[in-house]
Amino acid sequence: GNATSDPYCIALIGAQVLQTSTVTRNNNPVWPEHESHDFLFYCMRQQFRIEVYDEDLLTADDFLGRTTKLTIREVLEQCDTVDGKHFTGWFYLDLDGVDGGSAMEGRSRI
Repeated sequence: GNATSDPYCIALIGAQVLQTSTVTRNNNPVWPEHESHDFLFYCMRQQFRIEVYDEDLLTADDFLGRTTKLTIREVLEQCDTVDGKHFTGWFYLDLDGVDGGSAMEGRSRI
C-alpha cells in the first residue's frame, strides 16, 4: 500500500507552544475546527513557526517539515482577515533534511 504518516503540528510563538492532535494514516491532514487556537502576541517582531512531525509509537517521531521563522508582522501580511481579528493563510514547509524532501511539497494553513 501507499506509505502514510500520522502527522501532528507544533505551533510556536514566543514562549507559547501548542501541539495539535494526531491525524492517523493521512498524508493530507485536516484538523478539526474546534482545535483552532488563539495566540497572544506582544510585539510584531515576535517569531512564529509551525513544525510537523509523524507520530511513531515505538521510535522517535519523524520530523516532516517546518515553516521558516516568520515574524508576526510577516504572518499577518501574508494572511487574509476572517472577521477583523482572526487571520488565515497558507505557508510552505521547509523540507530540508527530510527523506525525499526535494521531491515533496508541504504547506500548512494557519
